[in-house]
Amino acid sequence: YGWNTLLMAAAYYGGAGGANKMKKNLGKDESAHGFSSIDNYARDVNKNIKKNNLSNKNDKFKKYALVSTQIKAVIVDLFMLIMPLMYISIYLLLGGREGFALNMLIGWSYILIPYLIISIAFLVLKGQTPGLKAYEIKLVNNLNYKNASIIQVIIRQILSIIVTASIIGLLIPFFRKDNRGLHDFLSNTAVILMNNKK
Repeated sequence: YGWNTLLMAAAYYGGAGGANKMKKNLGKDESAHGFSSIDNYARDVNKNIKKNNLSNKNDKFKKYALVSTQIKAVIVDLFMLIMPLMYISIYLLLGGREGFALNMLIGWSYILIPYLIISIAFLVLKGQTPGLKAYEIKLVNNLNYKNASIIQVIIRQILSIIVTASIIGLLIPFFRKDNRGLHDFLSNTAVILMNNKK
């Protein structure tokens, strides 16, 4: 501990001015501060710094939307975006279930391609699909919590379809403190709570 810790504390609490203030205080009667030595004072300051750093780290993870909330948002998007596209593809474009079964690749392309275009447009313009907006969460760049770029959004949305077909990909958010999926990790995006956005 000693003066090295005190200098670190000075930088943490106010730079050179903080250091001068600390030296002045330490020059007074030590009993007034409740410490028996400079080392004890430094040790206590060091503990407070570690405690504050841990608190800041925990606060960071409070920004991220819960996995359960993200799942609810996906369900909303399923009904508001996917279901109408499925109806159009199956009944209007392919003439019913039999037509869809015979042309499944084409049928799914009629569903997924428009979905990608619509969801990307929502996320680029607003950072939210209808589902994300319903639960007051938003897609952002994980580095600065600002709006994700169009490239990030495109990569994320394409990967989200691939991840959905993968059991491992679906389980990853449950094992991460930030609740980010594989598609978020690879596109460097995150879904955060609106009321905690910086």
